[in-house]
Amino acid sequence: MNTGNSDRREQQTRALQEIVADRIGMRWEQFASEHPNLSAAIERVRLIENGVRQLEREPAYREAMEAAGRDEAVLAASARLVGEIDKWVVRALGL
Repeated sequence: MNTGNSDRREQQTRALQEIVADRIGMRWEQFASEHPNLSAAIERVRLIENGVRQLEREPAYREAMEAAGRDEAVLAASARLVGEIDKWVVRALGL
């Protein structure tokens, strides 16, 4: 069993959860004002977990992760990664 890969995977998942939570938090006020009943009913933790699972299946997200892993210009790849996450959050919240 390769625990190094599973540790790295867990770290990536935690980091992605933090990014998704941050991006949802940035847009939550707008979402809540446009969808007050829905925003009151949604459990944000579950939204974050579901978002992470969906993002991990997105080809653009996986491509950005591969680029971040092999590219020395991690900052540029990370910015693209955050951009893809932000686009997903906007779609997920219907904004």
